[in-house]
Amino acid sequence: MTPGSLKAYNTAVLWAMAAANALVFWSLILASARLTERFLSAHGMISWSHVLVAGIAPLVVAVLNGLLPTRLKEVFVFWRISHALPGNRAFSELAPRDSRVSVDRLRARHGALPEDPLAQNQLWYRIYKTHASKPGIMNSHRTYLLTRDATGISVLALALLGTTSLFVGGLSVRLHLIYVCTLGLQYLLLSVSARNYARRFVVNVLAEESATG
Repeated sequence: MTPGSLKAYNTAVLWAMAAANALVFWSLILASARLTERFLSAHGMISWSHVLVAGIAPLVVAVLNGLLPTRLKEVFVFWRISHALPGNRAFSELAPRDSRVSVDRLRARHGALPEDPLAQNQLWYRIYKTHASKPGIMNSHRTYLLTRDATGISVLALALLGTTSLFVGGLSVRLHLIYVCTLGLQYLLLSVSARNYARRFVVNVLAEESATG
């Protein structure tokens, strides 16, 4: 998978996620306003909305994904303010826990392995660059980036849609709480998933380095 196709695949999945969140929110509006599909069809609103959504979808995803800087997305994923990336713990915590990684071989190739978080991430990144084009590493990278960006979108959905739902007329307190809790659960699941994929990405790189030559 090339970098271009990787980005295109992730954009498509992120769009589907953003569309699903928008659809649920729109359903709440329809329910509160007591509008029916028959009414919408009679005015041609459904077909026109499909055309409009399809046209602006790439722009919507690009804007949503760009609202949060990468650094902030990492905080939301790893729940750490400093040294959030798992590369900062690549050699001190993650490598010894994975049976595929030979720490002795890593030491033989790179000398004494760093303990400082920043130095760990820098060494790990240098190793990653030598294996970045390998299919397994590219797939690990793609999956992490996808879940990281999806986590960012879920945070925005929780903040923006969750807040906006307060102003939807006719929406009961119970339904509002269920909706906000669902958005919160979505964020929680995505953040845990992204964190696990990130750690897997880090150890996959080290495993590849251990097994090479």
